[in-house]
Amino acid sequence: MYFSTEEVLFLKTAAIGIGSNSLRMLVAKVEDGKLHRIKRFREGLRTFAALDENGNIGPEMIRSACEKVGEFYREALNMGAEKVHLFATSAIRDAANQAVLISALEEATGLEMDICSGKKEAALSYVGAADMGQCGMIDIGGGSTELAIGTDLHLEDSDSLQMGAVRLHRLYPITDGPSVWFVVEKCKEILQPVFERFTSHTPINWVGVGGTFTTCSTISQEIPHDD
Repeated sequence: MYFSTEEVLFLKTAAIGIGSNSLRMLVAKVEDGKLHRIKRFREGLRTFAALDENGNIGPEMIRSACEKVGEFYREALNMGAEKVHLFATSAIRDAANQAVLISALEEATGLEMDICSGKKEAALSYVGAADMGQCGMIDIGGGSTELAIGTDLHLEDSDSLQMGAVRLHRLYPITDGPSVWFVVEKCKEILQPVFERFTSHTPINWVGVGGTFTTCSTISQEIPHDD
């Protein structure tokens, strides 16, 4: 799979993404065949944590999502965006009542929501983060983890695993030292079926995406989280 900025039809555009842990927006413009970031926005939403025992999104979360998406949408229009695209990932992908949220968002904002498959989420994360040459990408989200490998932005293989940080915390809460290693073993079990597919391509440069990698990076570099 290959994505080209030539396919982007609007000079200034915005993408709003409802993730499992946060709501994000990128406002960008296409110039000289390249995508140039204008401004990024982030708001904590914790959608996955709000799913009840039946996998439904509660009314309070639906109200909050409509309110926050509406705020981002108005900001994008104020910045001159000619097109605003709304999409969602793992938490909404898994939600039993996703249709209720889709309808509420369209009524509140006029935006139609695209629910990304795991494969599409992996592809988009890869294209957004991968370096040229042979590259691998790991995106640890709240509900899922995406893996992808490719060369020069040509995606060669990808997968999505039910191994997000918030999902794991709900299934296997860490309360002490030994429970950390219990979760590590559970992660290894989830990774085992795809491990060889994504480790046999060497040498390879790996890129990490998402809040977990960002937090680890800020700790190791001793810099502010937003730097």
